[in-house]
Amino acid sequence: MSDRLCTMFNCSRPIKTVLDIGANVGESIQRFRGIWPEAKIYSFEPRPIAFEQLSLVAAQDGNCEVFNLALGEENTDTRIQEYEKAWGGSSFLAGTELLRESRPQWAKDWHWVDVKMSRLDDLKLDLESEIFIKVDVQSYQDFVMRGGMQTFSKARACLVEIYYEECYDGGGTVSSAQQLLNRIGFRMTGKPRVVRRSKANVLSWADILWEKVV
Repeated sequence: MSDRLCTMFNCSRPIKTVLDIGANVGESIQRFRGIWPEAKIYSFEPRPIAFEQLSLVAAQDGNCEVFNLALGEENTDTRIQEYEKAWGGSSFLAGTELLRESRPQWAKDWHWVDVKMSRLDDLKLDLESEIFIKVDVQSYQDFVMRGGMQTFSKARACLVEIYYEECYDGGGTVSSAQQLLNRIGFRMTGKPRVVRRSKANVLSWADILWEKVV
């Protein structure tokens, strides 16, 4: 993903701050560090089991601050569905029949986990420009953006994972994300990663890049 991102985005222009929303176990920290060696990274991951591993990766990185926190549209205590046999897939939204059929391993073993949620705009972060935001939250991206529109408006670019298939009830779409981001001056410029469901050969999800129009 790093090489494809740099092909579509002018990575030579230094990014000073990265917001890694939905950091999981820290894979993206290593990817972004390879692109922007001097950037300050803020990583957000609500699930304790993933956060434990994320914290180890952040400690090795040395310039990453981690938050055991979900981002959304309100400040509250809530619950997330956690799939025991998959690092990914956990969501605040219920999985659909399509998700259960295409990823049966996720449907078998899951439980609710209590987590804290905050609005991004209510957090006091030292965000030095230029800012890059990555969002990977299993169709919950619209809620994240609505709780952080002021922060998103300061960013130069956003990379958002979006499902084309309806895998989560009430999940955001490309159209809904575009409406929110267009409102604050972004335009869609590329898809560094596209994934198809192999058996049906249909577009399942993609990482979509939006850049600020200047």
